Amino acid sequence: MDINDIKAYVSNISGDIKNFPDDEFKEFCCKVHELREFTRELNRPSYKEIPQIALKINKLGACIEAAEILYNDHKYYLKKKDYIRAYCESNKIAYFGVLEANCEFFIDFLDQAIEDLQDRDKLELFLARSLNIKGAYLGVIKKDYIKSRKCIRRAIKIAKKIPEEEFEKFTNFHKNSYISLLWNNYADAGLHILYDTGYNKKLIEEIFKNLENFPSDKEYFYVVYNLTLAELYSYLKKNKEKEKIFEKLRITTKNKEFIKWIEIVKKRIEATSFYLAKNYQASLKMALEYFISAVSTNGLLETQISTDFYFNLLLKIYAETKSKAFTYKDQKMLIDNIMTLLEKKDWYLGKNHSKSVQTLSIEMGNRKNLDPQKKQILSIGALFHDIGKICIPWYTLNKTSPLSNIDWALLKSHCKRGEQLLNILNLQSSAGIAREHHERIDGSGYPNGLKNIDDIIQIVAIADSFEAAITPNRRYREPMSKEAIRDKLINMSGIKFDKNIIDIFKTINIQQL
Repeated sequence: MDINDIKAYVSNISGDIKNFPDDEFKEFCCKVHELREFTRELNRPSYKEIPQIALKINKLGACIEAAEILYNDHKYYLKKKDYIRAYCESNKIAYFGVLEANCEFFIDFLDQAIEDLQDRDKLELFLARSLNIKGAYLGVIKKDYIKSRKCIRRAIKIAKKIPEEEFEKFTNFHKNSYISLLWNNYADAGLHILYDTGYNKKLIEEIFKNLENFPSDKEYFYVVYNLTLAELYSYLKKNKEKEKIFEKLRITTKNKEFIKWIEIVKKRIEATSFYLAKNYQASLKMALEYFISAVSTNGLLETQISTDFYFNLLLKIYAETKSKAFTYKDQKMLIDNIMTLLEKKDWYLGKNHSKSVQTLSIEMGNRKNLDPQKKQILSIGALFHDIGKICIPWYTLNKTSPLSNIDWALLKSHCKRGEQLLNILNLQSSAGIAREHHERIDGSGYPNGLKNIDDIIQIVAIADSFEAAITPNRRYREPMSKEAIRDKLINMSGIKFDKNIIDIFKTINIQQL
């Protein structure tokens, strides 16, 4: 493989690969796959360009692929006992794989890296950076803000001992700038503690102190600092101060990516302001705008934050109003937007697939003479069976190249994530459909290899299998004819699916679907 050819190809991509024609998108997938396979070879030459290429691949939306390429490079240098090179990019592996994708494989890698680095002299910088990522993971994803702050505080303590020259050599940051960024992350976790536990004067004063003397030598640091400060002012209901910060950022920020990020984060902060003022309708409307904007981006960390923020805000408002927070019109808007998001993220299936699965599931439910309550559970569960894909990186959902074991594990996680989202939406009775629609009665399914599966879940599983097989898509697999997939599913009677449910499916006129 010519690494320079890959580097030149990736470097020359200036547009959004989501908008590529099919042949160009497939070429990109092929190039990324080729690089990933090449980096797995432990007897290959070393190439210093690999981290740079992986960084660009991540920016284009392929965060898991970028993490896996760097992970392979990490293993390569471990074998050579070049520990500095091995751990130099470990924070990027963790950032891409943990914070952007919430991938179990890379969460385990991060924990192992922290354990290994504690026993290695002269690698304290990499330990500090890994602890910062771990702290962000504990805060952003696990919501354990106490442990998050403890982890970041430890990172600060280690970072202070590292010589300035070493910092600049491996991070391109001044030491004090990086430590200030750690203090910002520490302050951000403190902000979330305020939201959870209520007003605390001492903690508020501490957060202001954490944000003192923040550096302005890097635009990224300047933006991060001001967004945290704006969020603190929002919490304190000091809206004039908050607006001054956003006006200052609007005038001074030059980087287009940062400008877009600021606008996205501003929506989250505004949604919080409305929530604190008990203007729940305005809060939910702004939170939905934030959710849609963030999830539509190329795998930014804000995608993870927005999904959690929006659905947890719904839960809080449900609890505080002790009634449905939405009118029928609001509920329909939410459903339509979620379906649109699925379509944007998953070209393979998406919006039409979900509605088609719902239609076929309802028809089968009618023929099974389900009672009205079960029909409602079936209808909602069928429509939202793939909602967990909102949490999966769009490139992983759509790439045309072969899936790695890491890809498959991440894709399978959409079942449990879908269950979590439906629980937050107060749709617990339908959450089991999201969790188990890929289970099969012979135990060959996922995520738990169950054999005892409820009938309405099997109805959705059959409808999902049928509609997925006939859907035209950009993947390497051609759609099947309705007759071919019908016969294939019938042949699974008593093996993958209960015979009685397949018998109901056999009565459906597939030509009308």
